[in-house]
Amino acid sequence: MSTIPHLGDPADREPDVTLLEEHVQSRLRELGLSVLAASKLGIVSRSTLTALGRGRIPTRATLAKFDDLLSWEPGSAQGALYGKTPIRREKTEPDDPAALSVRAPTEDEKDSLDYENLLTHIDRRLHQLRMSKTQLAEIGGPGRSTLATLGKRGYLPTPDTLRRIEIPLQWEAGSALIALRGGNPIPRGGFTIQFHPAKTNLATAVDRLKGFKARLNRTQQGLDQMRSDVDTCISHIERVMADLDVDPLHDLASGTGAPDEGAAGQEDNS
Repeated sequence: MSTIPHLGDPADREPDVTLLEEHVQSRLRELGLSVLAASKLGIVSRSTLTALGRGRIPTRATLAKFDDLLSWEPGSAQGALYGKTPIRREKTEPDDPAALSVRAPTEDEKDSLDYENLLTHIDRRLHQLRMSKTQLAEIGGPGRSTLATLGKRGYLPTPDTLRRIEIPLQWEAGSALIALRGGNPIPRGGFTIQFHPAKTNLATAVDRLKGFKARLNRTQQGLDQMRSDVDTCISHIERVMADLDVDPLHDLASGTGAPDEGAAGQEDNS
């Protein structure tokens, strides 16, 4: 048994980087990503990806990045070094699909973005879904003018614009940015799913309803907080009013009121 210092876990066998490389390459093919396209996501560099073929064992931090890049459960890349099969990360649907974290392209990569690749994939997806660009706009996607001017006005597309492309086209979050960086978008449910023409409209409607539900939940949370703040304010006011509502009889009985006249007269006579 040996211990790999940078992994921190004992292993029954020596790490085999070729096993990890096979799983990485297989997963990249499943995701429709080349090494170049994967490196453009900004998670694992191209040199690190190609270094696997040269037998270099990645560090723990790099293995964690492979898990992130390939949507594997944490520790999967490390396990692959020792012959274990990586576990794909379970997809979780948020209450509000539009609120998914989508990174926008940066100014540093502005000149290298491949808008033609994104538009090609949009056209291909629209054909697959039997949908026109007009229909895309009608169900919440970007308008024809927005698509026609992508990359031509000197400014970068916002995360909101990217999600408006992804949701009606039934792409995974981040797919539009992948396409802008030269890669292939990832359809929801994988690459072999067959679409009925009406499914896109229904799926988009579900996404929008989830968004409305999330907004209602946030509104309800705000109302609950306001109700709590009002109750607290009322309680404070009632306590102040109680302090101001002095009972003279109670004060006299407790000896905290003014001295009686007899006592005052005795003091005068003395």
